[in-house]
Amino acid sequence: MKFLTLLILALAALAPVTLRAAAEKPTAKNCGCACCKGKAVCCCITEDAAPASSAAAESKIENPESKISQRHALRGVVVAIDADKSALRVKHEEIPGFMRAMTMQFKVDAPTLAAAKVGATLTGQMSRQGKDWVLEAVKFEATK
Repeated sequence: MKFLTLLILALAALAPVTLRAAAEKPTAKNCGCACCKGKAVCCCITEDAAPASSAAAESKIENPESKISQRHALRGVVVAIDADKSALRVKHEEIPGFMRAMTMQFKVDAPTLAAAKVGATLTGQMSRQGKDWVLEAVKFEATK
């Protein structure tokens, strides 16, 4: 009988901890992170499990700009052109407060790739898009 009483007391003591953990457990609509805790719908989860209609699904098309990191002005020299990867290898100057001077590969659009020449000096806007470093708004300086 004493054992049963001790068991009941132990379970009663653990019950609030178990209930609290269950209340904080992430759900399908809430990941449980600090910014989402206590909210009905999580700010980190962007997709509903099943959209109500195809119109609702179409309205959830992701804005490609949302995955683009901050842009930084870049000045450098083209050291190689990789047409197969639509990329330029550029030896660029330091970007103060962000990156030291180095040589990097950047994805570029087709017109930029066509206009590029090894040894050409360029300026542009560098950003990280997913796994790729991308160079946009590229302008080649006239050779002297």
